[in-house]
Order: sequence, then C-alpha cells, then structure tokens
Amino acid sequence: TLLVLRVRERHCSRWSWFGWRLALAVCFAVSVLVRPQCLLLAPLFGALAWAGPRRPRAPLVGGLVTLGLCLALLSPWTYRNCERMGDCALVSVNGGWNLLIGTQAAGRGAWSPIDVPPACRAVFDEAAKDRCFMMAARERIVADPVSWIRLLPAKLAVTFDYSGAPGWYLHEANPTLFTARHKWWLGAIETAYERLLLMLAWFGLLPLVAGTRAGPWGASLRGRLGRGALYGAILLAATPYGWLSVLLGLAGVALRPAALVRRPVLLGAFFFALLSVAFVHGVFFGAGRYFLPLFPLIATAAALGGARTLLLLRGAKSSNISV
Repeated sequence: TLLVLRVRERHCSRWSWFGWRLALAVCFAVSVLVRPQCLLLAPLFGALAWAGPRRPRAPLVGGLVTLGLCLALLSPWTYRNCERMGDCALVSVNGGWNLLIGTQAAGRGAWSPIDVPPACRAVFDEAAKDRCFMMAARERIVADPVSWIRLLPAKLAVTFDYSGAPGWYLHEANPTLFTARHKWWLGAIETAYERLLLMLAWFGLLPLVAGTRAGPWGASLRGRLGRGALYGAILLAATPYGWLSVLLGLAGVALRPAALVRRPVLLGAFFFALLSVAFVHGVFFGAGRYFLPLFPLIATAAALGGARTLLLLRGAKSSNISV
C-alpha cells in the first residue's frame, strides 16, 4: 500500500518513474511466492497506483503492466517447476487439493481431512496428484453444483465471523493454566475488537459511495443504494453474522467502482484485499487465519471512519477528510 501511494505521488525522472513501478511489481512477486492468492491483487493495486483524475485509461494500463511485470519476475520459479516437478505451475501445486477440500460437506466450509478419490489413490507424484484432485473436484462440482454452492455461506462464516486463534493455541498448549473459560473470554474480546474495527471501516467508506447530487432526490440512485448497503453492513457487524456484513459492505462499495481507483488509496486497497479473500475462500475453503492479514488495512480504514465520526459529532463536514 505504501508503494502504491509512492507510485501515485511520484512525478520525477523517467528512471524514477519506472523504478517505483518495478518496485511495486517486485513486492507482489515476493508476496505471491509466500501467498499465491496475492496474484489477484497485483493488477488491482497496479490500477490504484496508476490512477489519476486526468488519466481515464491509466488504471487499466497500470493493472496490466503490474501483472505482466509480476509474472515476468516469477518466471524463473515457474521454469524451475517445469524442470524439477514436471509441471509448469506458476508457484505451487496445491490448488487441486484445496478445491477438493472445499467440496467436502464434512468440512462445513473449513479444512477437513481429504477424502481421496479412488482414481487418485495410486497417484503419488505431487504435481500429478494435485492434477488428479483438481479433476475430481471439478467432477464433483459439475455433478452437484447446488451442494457446492450451499457450502459458500459456511466458508465465508468460518473466515469472517471469528478471525483469532490465540485462545485456541493457548488452551491446547496448557489447558490447566489457560482453561476453556479463559479461551472463551479471549475469543469474545477478540471478536468484539475485530467487529468494532469492521464497523468503523465501513463507516469510513461511506463517502466513497455517496455519489454526486442528481435531481431533487439528492444523491444518485447508486449512491443511495451504496449508502444503504454500508449502513446495513455496519449494523450486521454487531451481530454474529460477520460474513453477511462483509458481503453487504462489498456490494455497497462495488456500486461505484470508478471511485475505488480515484479516491484515497487506502480505502481502495482495503476493498480489493477484502474482495480477494472473500472470492478465493468462497471458492476453496475458509478459515479465520486468512482474514487476519487484512487487519492492518481494516485498522487504517477504521481510523478514517473514526475520524469522520468525530468530525460529524463536532459538526464538521466529512468531505474535509483526505488521505
């Protein structure tokens, strides 16, 4: 996010202009090696970095350039996979495993021991086994897509309803010293803190979806719908259904996609990062630990929302806030 801010602000020599954009691609290439789903964010953050009020096509160009540079930087590792594994996987070969896990009703949307299909039991090569699992997962989804879709709420729930795991680890390490009651209280405190941040983050995104004034009814229809969705997301964040808050908030902001790349970078980064997690773990399987890396961005958006709240309470105009 800091590199995106730097790229957007940089107006120097040609080499400096290229250098900061290359640095952004390098950052994402390293991130993809650690967490492959970061590849989805490379074009989105590239679009944020290149956006400008007088450059309507720049976000598309920036997204494609950033993605292209990222893939070029990853190509040596992909070549290594071709040579050593017999499979030209971009980074790793666990997509088939994860997709198959996400089709198992026994997991209830979360990880569960894999039920190895008969066709894959005699396959031992890592890449070949992953391909076999991928084919088996696709066959299950095509044969019964309704059952797979029904798992979507459960996958999102285990990802967004409760993100922390310290209490679980502490209890497993020493159940006598850190009892089940202690684990419950720590989990309750963590959940309350996380939901408060999420509520403030949605409140901080309200100016993003307000839209322009249009006719006697004030804001545009999309602006009114977006605000309504975000108010609903704020209310749902205070309930046990955090995943519904996430979906409603994403839907509200998505009503004004152009504003995402032209308004404050931190708000766009928060939205795109949250969207990528919801998409990936809605398709595969969910867990609270996948939501945890987003909390620095959520906390930043929450700070904007908190500042806006204070200004409103003091009678100031929220339009004075800018990042």
